[in-house]
Amino acid sequence: MSNVTKLSNASSYFFISGFIISKIKYLPIALVSSALNLISLLFYLIGYGLWFIASHFYPGQAKKNQEWYEFAQFKEQYLYAAALGLIATTISMMAIFSPIMLLLSVWLFFGSNIIWTIGEYNKLNNPPSSEENFSKDRQNAYVSYALSMSVIGFITAVSTTAAFFIPVMTIPLLIITTIVCIGVGALALEYWLESKFGDYQPDISTDESYKQMTNNFGKKINLKPNPTPEPYHGTKPLYSAQHDVKMREPPSPDLEMDLSSHTCKSQH
Repeated sequence: MSNVTKLSNASSYFFISGFIISKIKYLPIALVSSALNLISLLFYLIGYGLWFIASHFYPGQAKKNQEWYEFAQFKEQYLYAAALGLIATTISMMAIFSPIMLLLSVWLFFGSNIIWTIGEYNKLNNPPSSEENFSKDRQNAYVSYALSMSVIGFITAVSTTAAFFIPVMTIPLLIITTIVCIGVGALALEYWLESKFGDYQPDISTDESYKQMTNNFGKKINLKPNPTPEPYHGTKPLYSAQHDVKMREPPSPDLEMDLSSHTCKSQH
């Protein structure tokens, strides 16, 4: 396992841990909720930091610009998402002293999740050749996980914005958002577990498929071209070298004996 893969896996575990802790913070205990909120943000900060570092070492990808999700390489999309996540986490920590900063942070988190989801979808449709054990089914499950997290980010951003401008709606929005986010969060956790621990077989690349077909059908047969005779530049019409050679061959002994016997009979 390469160092980049280790960093990516570590960041993924920090993200899912921070996400789970962020849902536990809704317990109706003020002191516990505040402490869990700080721990959750700390886990997010470490996760985004590791992801930001790993994004610099992902292999490059040919830029096609044929589809909407190919506006950048997926390594660049990861880098943008990680950078936005770091900024959002930092601002969210500052929101402890200035609640208005929370409004900015939730939308930055949502933007980070959207770019991350696009990057994972880009990777699904453009599998990296550097990953020998790449599986489209596994990546599809991870895209579903990223999409679920983006939905949670959107719901959180909308409810936070509505509660900020309509304080009377704070408690109803908090209850509804908590229920919906826990439900979608359970689905996201299922997708994450499926992508990390699911039994998926690696996809066979084109080169490996060609080698497998070669082994099944045997070695390649090379056909040698038949040599063509050189062109004739003589004066005889309808000349054939093979015919000329046959005409010049001496008569066979059987033919000579037959001719001699015929001659003898005619003399008598």
